[in-house]
Amino acid sequence: MITLAGASPAFAAAVVVNSNLDTQGTCATSGTGTCTLRDAITYANSTPGADTITFDANYTITLSGSLPSVTSVITITGNGAANTKIDGNSLYRVLL
Repeated sequence: MITLAGASPAFAAAVVVNSNLDTQGTCATSGTGTCTLRDAITYANSTPGADTITFDANYTITLSGSLPSVTSVITITGNGAANTKIDGNSLYRVLL
């Protein structure tokens, strides 16, 4: 019998943005509910492992403030530059 002490798999979140709103709340990661890009980044930062954020539709998201800093490994995959747009409204940085 072999026992590996302290070995545990890293949890990687797959988060789907399903809203073009720029609001802050709780990201609905399963079932129904809203997950904005802002909430998806916050959620992914809070989970261990490399996370992936995707979009369920073509969105233009106009920011009302700076997005949260990315503090973990996150891959954000849009639906192409012509279909997924994040607009800093000439006031805010989009991503660091």
